[in-house]
Amino acid sequence: MRLSRPFRFDPDKGLEILLYISNRISNKNLYWVLKTPYFADKYHLEKFGRPVSSDVYYAMKDGPVPSGLYDIVKDVRNTRHRHETLKARSAFRVEGNAIVPLRDAHLDFLSKSDLTALDRAINEVGPQSFSELRNNSHDAAYDKADPNGEISYDEIIKTLPNGDLVLANS
Repeated sequence: MRLSRPFRFDPDKGLEILLYISNRISNKNLYWVLKTPYFADKYHLEKFGRPVSSDVYYAMKDGPVPSGLYDIVKDVRNTRHRHETLKARSAFRVEGNAIVPLRDAHLDFLSKSDLTALDRAINEVGPQSFSELRNNSHDAAYDKADPNGEISYDEIIKTLPNGDLVLANS
């Protein structure tokens, strides 16, 4: 039997993912920045059998939310005093509902395939309207999760064209 969540979120890599996206996406609103990893993770799972962020996604009202990345944003917004927060606060600000990067991402945290997946997701997510992005992120994996509950990686993988193969090889 497979584990529901075989991947582990790294907050240091998560910070660099947030910076990479927020420096490159046309709409720096938190909604777009935080939806982008979901699409990058799905693409990377399909092509390489692992996600980019390894974050835990929750099925919130307006779509999947990456909890670790969202925690980083909330910590910066609320100025919590934790080691991870101090590092993030020197990397970006939250102004209203927008992430304002103060530096670019350190690319040594991201593989070439991570960057490919992130770029693809940025190009896909950036131009979408709120309703388009909301509809596109409400996929079968989202629908299988309880409201406000964790979205299983197994269910995310099952939405992929080669999901059976990815599940068999993981």
